[in-house]
Amino acid sequence: MAFIELRNVSKGFGPPGPNRVEVLRDINLSVRESEFVAIVGYSGTGKSTLINMMAGLLKPDAGSALLKGAPIKGPERDLGLIFQNYSLLPWLTVYGNVALAVNAAFKNWSRKERDQQVRRFVDLVNLTPALEKRPGELSGGMRQRVAVARTLAMDPEVLLMDEPLGALDALTRGELQKEIAAIWEKQRKAAVLITNSVDEALLLADRITPLNLGPGATLGPEFAVDLPRPRSAAALNKNPTFTRLRGEITDYLIEIGRAGKASTNDKIVPLPDVRPLDPSERASRTWVS
Repeated sequence: MAFIELRNVSKGFGPPGPNRVEVLRDINLSVRESEFVAIVGYSGTGKSTLINMMAGLLKPDAGSALLKGAPIKGPERDLGLIFQNYSLLPWLTVYGNVALAVNAAFKNWSRKERDQQVRRFVDLVNLTPALEKRPGELSGGMRQRVAVARTLAMDPEVLLMDEPLGALDALTRGELQKEIAAIWEKQRKAAVLITNSVDEALLLADRITPLNLGPGATLGPEFAVDLPRPRSAAALNKNPTFTRLRGEITDYLIEIGRAGKASTNDKIVPLPDVRPLDPSERASRTWVS
């Protein structure tokens, strides 16, 4: 049974008419309980739009976004979204940023219970020594750890991640990939990851689906990731299944990229009829300011 689902979803932006841009068209995606799904694709294809509809931040123009069979009507505690840009409040400490989410999610808990929840998840992402530091005192990787802790501390039923590691350097990204994998192994929540990294998707996901180029982007074929867990980047590089899947998914993305480029080049774009002024003509002109 699908835990979170998109059924025949389409989404566009702009006023009705010829200038409206259709971003996504006829999207069908089903994620089972405890399943980790990754959506891979080029920048600008509508990946963030897709996950924002799953998080209840956007409403589909057509079709349905469902959580356990019920329509998603807006943001809710059971839909935990980790953003790419941290979205931390700069005047609050690590503790304060996580506590803000915990206090909103568990209003009926005692102060002691909420404090324990904050400390538990700050410790889970290895940030207890930085508990009283503010975002400006943290590295990019540490800020993203705070964002992960803040979302997990709300105990959502679904973990949605919108390229959460895209802004990090390669070494920090690798470390956080390991942490996200370990956290997911412990909690086994339904998870959806948006990423432009095929290797990252293969390291974390049970299933990978490419998002085709738009406008009117659709989902491509699914790739089942039949690799044993826990996974490590070093071990995967020697695994023939990993090598095959990486090649198949990369080839698919390259092919749709070429097709998209070709269709763009086929379009004739009219240019304005502009020519430089002759120097003598320019001298004889009267300019009005």
